[in-house]
Amino acid sequence: MVSQHPSFSSIVIDDVTIHRDAEGRYCLNDLHKASGGAVKNRPATWLQNQQTIDLAKECEIDGIPSIFAKQGLGTFVVKELVYAYAMWISPSFHLKVIRTFDAVVTGTLQPVNSALPYQPAMKIQIFELAMRALRVSETSKIRMLAKLSESEGINPDFLPDYVDEPLVRAITPLLKEMRSPLFHHVAKTVNPALEAMGILEHLSRKSTGNTIKWFWSLTEEGLKYGRNETSPNNPRETQPLFFVERFPELLARLEAYINPQSLPL
Repeated sequence: MVSQHPSFSSIVIDDVTIHRDAEGRYCLNDLHKASGGAVKNRPATWLQNQQTIDLAKECEIDGIPSIFAKQGLGTFVVKELVYAYAMWISPSFHLKVIRTFDAVVTGTLQPVNSALPYQPAMKIQIFELAMRALRVSETSKIRMLAKLSESEGINPDFLPDYVDEPLVRAITPLLKEMRSPLFHHVAKTVNPALEAMGILEHLSRKSTGNTIKWFWSLTEEGLKYGRNETSPNNPRETQPLFFVERFPELLARLEAYINPQSLPL
C-alpha cells in the first residue's frame, strides 16, 4: 500500500508535471500529454485492452484500485501501469519514463514537491462544498462548472446551455403582481417572517476589509417554493427566486403568519 503523505511528489517528463493522487498513483492524462498527445495514444484506448485489464487486476494491493478515474481530473494508475502504458505508446517513450523514474529513485533527479494536492482537485472539493452549503439550482451549478472548466483551460461546450426548470421570479415583483400590501415591506417584514417560518435563512461571507456580508438563501423547506441562484452581484452569494406557480400557496402561508392589515401603508 502506498502511504498517504502530506506532501505530494510529482515527476516531470519533457516539462510536463505528472501529478499524483493521495494514494500515490500517477495521472495517465499527464503522461499522454508528455508523450506528445497523439489521439491514437489516448489513455481510454489503452485502458480498453484486455491485457491492460488483466495487468491492473494483478497490480491491486490491499484492496486499493490500481486504476482510479476522477471526474474532471483524469485517470490515475500505479507505477507498474505507468511503465506498461509508456511501453504501449512507443519504445522511446517507455525508455524515457523508466530513466526518469530511476533518476528520481537514485536521487539524480529531484521530484517536484507540493504541500497541496493537485489544484483542480481542491477546486472540485470547494465546488462540491459550495453546492451543498448554498443549495444552488441546477442552472447555477452549470454556470459554476463552466467557470471551473474555463479556469482549467477546458472548453465548457460539453455542458448544456441551460436546464429546463420551472419559471422563477424574485419575491418583490411577485408580491407587486399579486397586489399584496406586503410588497412594500419585503426587507423589514417579509424576509424575517420567511426566516421564522423556516423558508429562508441568513448566511454570511467575508467581504473586503474583513467585514461580514449577509445574504438570504432558501432552506431545504424553502426549496419547495423556489431555488437558489448565484447572485449576479457576487458568485459567492445566493439569490432566492420563487416558483411562479407555487407562489400563491407560499403567499397564503405568509399572510397567515403576518396580518397584512396591521402593516403601515
